Amino acid sequence: MIGPVELALLVAGILERLDIEYALGGSLASSALGEPRSTVDVDMAVGLDGDRLDALLQELRPTFYVPEEGPAEALRTRSSFNVLHEDGMKVDLFVLGDDPLDRWQLERRVQVEVRHGQKLWVTAPDVLILRKLDWFRRGGEISDRQWRDVIGLLAAQSRCLEMESLRRDAEEIGLTGLLERALGEVDSYLS
Repeated sequence: MIGPVELALLVAGILERLDIEYALGGSLASSALGEPRSTVDVDMAVGLDGDRLDALLQELRPTFYVPEEGPAEALRTRSSFNVLHEDGMKVDLFVLGDDPLDRWQLERRVQVEVRHGQKLWVTAPDVLILRKLDWFRRGGEISDRQWRDVIGLLAAQSRCLEMESLRRDAEEIGLTGLLERALGEVDSYLS
């Protein structure tokens, strides 16, 4: 049975062969950069255009179940579609658009070694924090899992984050209040 990291490496290899930019996101990225936790799927943000969609689907289909309608709709609406590995693990592919979070996710991505000598492009910590805050807000601010990921990331990355830049970016996308609330909880989390 394939695990989440191996699955991410498999899909990343396909994306790299097709010259499609990607960034690992979601709980797997949070675990790599913040507080580890289990996950049952892999989230990847992709810079996908119509020219590469068919090639991607062709590469995925021998090993993954790919729904007929989902990928084209996700490309058109800049949303997501999922594919299922033959072992049952799911990969959510988020087709990025032009909003600031989407642009930053690829522009600022970082390479992280996830296995000895094996690297993945991962959403940068500052963007991952903002992405998680955005998901938290969109979900009605009730997801303990998203909130815990944000706090874990802020705590783990506190020495590396450029706080002035993070605050400026949060203000640009309307997340200042949530970011400040999270920062207020980090001290109690660390003690």
